[in-house]
Amino acid sequence: MSQTSSTPAATGFEIKFRSLLREGRSLTFPCDSKGCVDLDALSERARNSYFFACATIGRAYALRVVKASEAALNPPAELARDGTDGPKG
Repeated sequence: MSQTSSTPAATGFEIKFRSLLREGRSLTFPCDSKGCVDLDALSERARNSYFFACATIGRAYALRVVKASEAALNPPAELARDGTDGPKG
């Protein structure tokens, strides 16, 4: 597994910590556009991973990067086409 994520990024942004020890690995968490992570929304395991990544910046992980999430960059076809949530029943 190359990436860990707690929940889908509902805000459209994610914060990513690239591993300095294992090329191609990273930790990714949902955040807002300023890089603020809702710690209460994370699972205990994800919260511990987030704290570990923050505490080991420069040793185990590179500086964090905030970017638009994949879901925000690639919306579902129905949503992208007409701006709705999909077919109506």
